[in-house]
Amino acid sequence: MMYIYVVLCVPLAMTIGACSPRSTRNRIEQLEIASSTPPDVKKLLVNLRSGRAIERGRAMTALTALGPKAEPAIPFLIVLLDDNAVCNRLNVSTVGDYAMGALCGIGKPSAQPLLTAVTNQTIVTAEGTALALLTLGQIGDKRAVETAITNLSAQERRIRRAAAEALRHLRDVRAFEALAKAIISDTDAKVRWTSALALGSLGDPRGIEYLVRALEDDHDYVRSAAVSSLERLTGQNLGKDVMKWQQWFTNRNGYASRATDEPRPK
Repeated sequence: MMYIYVVLCVPLAMTIGACSPRSTRNRIEQLEIASSTPPDVKKLLVNLRSGRAIERGRAMTALTALGPKAEPAIPFLIVLLDDNAVCNRLNVSTVGDYAMGALCGIGKPSAQPLLTAVTNQTIVTAEGTALALLTLGQIGDKRAVETAITNLSAQERRIRRAAAEALRHLRDVRAFEALAKAIISDTDAKVRWTSALALGSLGDPRGIEYLVRALEDDHDYVRSAAVSSLERLTGQNLGKDVMKWQQWFTNRNGYASRATDEPRPK
């Protein structure tokens, strides 16, 4: 399962800025390994302090395989989300990507520590925060919904992208208004694309008018996502023809889409 999570993170890892591996190792050194930690986990935690990124990656692969048994590693893995050293040159995966995979492998026990780290901003880089949000989405803990909603309006687009992706997996109607706003007004096309998919995953018919508006987006992949979600919500197959969808919406509801009055992103 490790490599599934790594593949999901590769596009993010290739677009993020730098974070010193040395600084994350210094933070790792300050963490204590509890005496009650199982010997096999303790050995792997020691390896997380290695100066070689490939060794840190191997340790996290092994921790992923241990699943919930690796719970004592959570504080170490959260720190390593900030580590952008490449440890698998075949797919440009970073130490942070592997940390995400291990946290996903541990599962639910990772959720609250991740939420605390994001909320308290103890994850020091935007890329680390983005990976934390992606992890929370993969884990599927509903406690992450409000945190993801908050970060959907973050200044850093990589964080907004991750927040939208997390909400797509969490499928919670509390995110409706934030996603509806993002699909219309976010300046980043990838945020609008993911928000369109997320809005469809909610199953909320209120999203139809915003998805119809998204058919006017300048980017074809955003329009394609809107069509996919519209078909999912309505059972209709009208393609990307915005006029047909607007007419269908008007006939169905008796009024024109309010979303058409919203300003389009430049």
